[in-house]
Amino acid sequence: MLFFLKKIDFGYLSFKWKVLLIVMLACLVASLASCAMFLSYERYMFRESVRREFANLVDNLAFKTRFAIQQSDQSMLGELLRSVAEEDAVVASGVFDAEGKSLANYERPGSGEYRLAAPRASSFDREFLVEFVPLRAPDGAFLGTLYLKASLAERFEGRVDYSKGIVAGVMMLSSLAAFVVALRLQKVVSDPIIRLSGIARRVSDRKDYTLRVEEGRADEVGTLMRSFNQMLENIEIRERELQAARAEMEEVNHTLEEKV
Repeated sequence: MLFFLKKIDFGYLSFKWKVLLIVMLACLVASLASCAMFLSYERYMFRESVRREFANLVDNLAFKTRFAIQQSDQSMLGELLRSVAEEDAVVASGVFDAEGKSLANYERPGSGEYRLAAPRASSFDREFLVEFVPLRAPDGAFLGTLYLKASLAERFEGRVDYSKGIVAGVMMLSSLAAFVVALRLQKVVSDPIIRLSGIARRVSDRKDYTLRVEEGRADEVGTLMRSFNQMLENIEIRERELQAARAEMEEVNHTLEEKV
C-alpha cells in the first residue's frame, strides 16, 4: 500500500481531498487490523469448538473400546468403529493393541485414507483432526491406542466463507461511515485553508492589500491566518507610504516645473 501511495502525485489534489484521503486511509488501516484480529479469533474459536465436539466423541468411544479390548472382542471393536463412521466428519479410525498391532480399522470409501501400520502423534491442522488416545485399564495397565481422524475441510471452508462475508460487510459499512464522517469533519481543517487560499488569490489578482482573513482560531491554522493578516497589513502600510512618497515627489516636480 505504501508503494502504491508513493506512485500517486498528490500535488494535483486539493487540500480538502488530501485531508479526506488521509482520514480514509487511517480508517482503512484500522479496519483491516480489526478484521485481521476478528479472523484470528474466529480461527481460534473454530479450533476450540471442534476440539470440544470431538472430545466427547473420543471419550465415549475410548470407554467402549477399552471394554472391548479387555473382553478381546474384535467384532465389537469393528462395530464401534463403524458406528463412529456415521459422523459426517470421520474419515478413518482404528484400534491398536499395546504392542502397536492393528486390531480393527475403518476407512471411509472414496476418502483416499489408508490403514495405519502403527500409532502416530496427534495433530490438528486446517484440514484434519487426528487423535491418538492411549487406552488404559482401571489399574493403569496400557491396553492399546484408539485412532480417530476427522476431515474439517468443508466445515473450515464454510466458516471461512461466513467470516469473509462478515469482514466484507464490516469493511463496506465502516468505509461508508468513515467517508461520511470524514467529509464533514475535514471542513474543520480544510475550510480555513481554502478561505486563506482564496484571499491570497484575490490579493494577487487585484493587488488589494486591504483584504483580511477571518480569524478566531487558537491553533496553528489560526496562527497562520494572523500572520497572513499581519503581512497584508504591513504591505498595505508600505503601499500607502509609497503612494504618499510618490505623490510628494510629483508635487515637488510640479513645483520645480512652475519655477522654471
